[in-house]
Amino acid sequence: MIHHCCLLIQDIAGTMGNRGNPAWLLLLSLKVFGLKKGDPDAPTDLKCYQSVPSNIVNCSWSTREPPDANTSHVLYYKSLKFHPGEPPRRGAPGKQNWLLIERRNLTQGDSYSVWVETNHGMAGIATSAKLNFSLHEIVKPPPPDLEPVVFESSVATVSWKNPHWSESLHHQPLTCALRYKMSKDHSWTYQSEEHVDQEGYDLEDLKPFTSYEVQVQCIPEMKKGFWSEWSSSQTFVTPEAAPLGQVDVWQKVGVSEKGVPSRFLLWKAPDPEAARGVILDYEVVFRDRDKNITTMVCLCCHAALPLSADYAWVSARNSVKNTLPANLSLEQAGKSCASPRTHGIVLGKVASASRDALNDKRLGLSPDLPGPEEVQVMVVPGLGLRVMWKPSASAQWLQPEEYVVEWREEISSNPAGQLLNWTRIPRGSSSALLRGNFRAKVPYLVCVYAVYAHGSSASVPVRAYFKEGAPTAAPQALQDRSISPTASLISWGEIPLEDRNGHITHYTLYLGHPTLRNAKANRTIVVGAAERSYNLLDLTPGTSYQLCMTGSTSAGEGVSSPLHRFHTPDSHWQTLLAVLLVLGFLLSVAFLVVLVNYRRVLDFCHKILPPWCWEKIPDPGHSDVTSRIDEHSAIPGMDALSQCPVKFPEELDIVEIKEPAPEQRTPLAPVEFSGYEKRFMPTLEELQRLA
Repeated sequence: MIHHCCLLIQDIAGTMGNRGNPAWLLLLSLKVFGLKKGDPDAPTDLKCYQSVPSNIVNCSWSTREPPDANTSHVLYYKSLKFHPGEPPRRGAPGKQNWLLIERRNLTQGDSYSVWVETNHGMAGIATSAKLNFSLHEIVKPPPPDLEPVVFESSVATVSWKNPHWSESLHHQPLTCALRYKMSKDHSWTYQSEEHVDQEGYDLEDLKPFTSYEVQVQCIPEMKKGFWSEWSSSQTFVTPEAAPLGQVDVWQKVGVSEKGVPSRFLLWKAPDPEAARGVILDYEVVFRDRDKNITTMVCLCCHAALPLSADYAWVSARNSVKNTLPANLSLEQAGKSCASPRTHGIVLGKVASASRDALNDKRLGLSPDLPGPEEVQVMVVPGLGLRVMWKPSASAQWLQPEEYVVEWREEISSNPAGQLLNWTRIPRGSSSALLRGNFRAKVPYLVCVYAVYAHGSSASVPVRAYFKEGAPTAAPQALQDRSISPTASLISWGEIPLEDRNGHITHYTLYLGHPTLRNAKANRTIVVGAAERSYNLLDLTPGTSYQLCMTGSTSAGEGVSSPLHRFHTPDSHWQTLLAVLLVLGFLLSVAFLVVLVNYRRVLDFCHKILPPWCWEKIPDPGHSDVTSRIDEHSAIPGMDALSQCPVKFPEELDIVEIKEPAPEQRTPLAPVEFSGYEKRFMPTLEELQRLA
């Protein structure tokens, strides 16, 4: 039929003349054979194997039909030695692409031919290529059974049992292959059948104290058949070995909340490849300034040391051996990153600095060793924190042996420093990438140490955030103080460190008044992050204001503080105060003038005031003349004087005056009045006027 089709194509091409090009020939061939888009695809990759010991033949195939295709599959098989009329057929249910042929329907020693037909409905029937085989060529043995792995020295011996063969297959010999890997890996190391015995294999060059998995599969000898499935994994752990390397040792010096200096020796647990076993404990040896040696056995991974310790050694121990001891000089460690004066990004007071110097002296720390300068921390997304620094400018003659970059959570208060992390950087480097499980919105303190032969010196610590967030608290303790009727000083405290969630970039003040709507009464003010106060100017005297405040980071603005209300004073009191101050000043000047020119002022007063204001008037009651007059003498003037209505104060201060006794004198002759003296005595009217 193909020959006739070819002749037909040639005839059509000859009659079409110039149009008989290859493109027309291709279109005509597709038209004749019906090979157009939508024709069914024939099944491919047909294979059959005989499972042992069930001896059932399993045939499977592949199709490229879409999932929603309405197809059916029929399997045909016939003997090549005997040729019955119609070959047996088996239909696959649904879209199943495999079928089983029971052993009783097949004859041992015979050869068979198998093919599959796929019915695509209206699209037609597609037939696969035929597969010819004999039963002993399609045997697939079961996987072997692995036995526990046996260790001898550093060699692991893997052994297995071959599966039981049926008598019909005459116990065909098997050849096996093996593969193994570390349990944490995904790729296998394959050992072909040329290097593997039938029932065992020795694994060499395995890592100590490591978990491995091993599997085995077999195939009939001469490879006439199929490989068995891989056996179940046999897991084993290699024996321990002496640990490698040294423990990474560091120290943490600081001052407790009570001001007591402390020192902790820290170390990192060896990684599994270096430990090569289970680390049972650590041996810590330290020496004090009196050369006394003390040995301790500790668990991981810190130990408290006395302040007198100046040298320490640490070694790790497993069931086989100890590591080589790692040593650390504790003497003259320089200033520490854990010191209170360096925790703050703000400088402390003088008393605090003197206390720190005293603590450094008690710890044996020396400030003479220069430390790194200009430390900067940058975030590397997805990786960690990159730390950069510059060597000390005063250290040109003294180069450190290495650098140690230390970091920890700032808000953590763990006295043993379990959250302290560090990494060692070789000398000559000026940057390091810190990798770790950095948490978002958590402040970290990063410090760089320059390590010398006899100590180390730390840089100023730097606060860093791996990922910032908006503050969850507002500035604290908002207060106001009036400076003038048009100005007020606003002050506040920092946002608590645990609520900042990042570096504060600025503060925002929101000022408003419910009754005033001008621009000055409703405004927003941005203040720098380092400021703790702000002068509000251009306020209205005698006016109530309300104020709130927020802090911002690179991630955004935080929550607002509660409303703070204040009132500006009126301007009248200022005028009154100015008047009182002027009057007081004038009075003070007048008093000073009077005090300096007392005589002149007194003379001036004598001239302008009446005499009774400044003259001294004699008191007749205390006159010496009246005391000499005899009480029995009847002097009209004196009787009138006694009857004069002079008013004296109700309460008088009585002062007792003792006069010396008069000297006895010769009594005088009685005075004789001639009457002429009366003209010199005051009259009654004159005495009343004087009173």
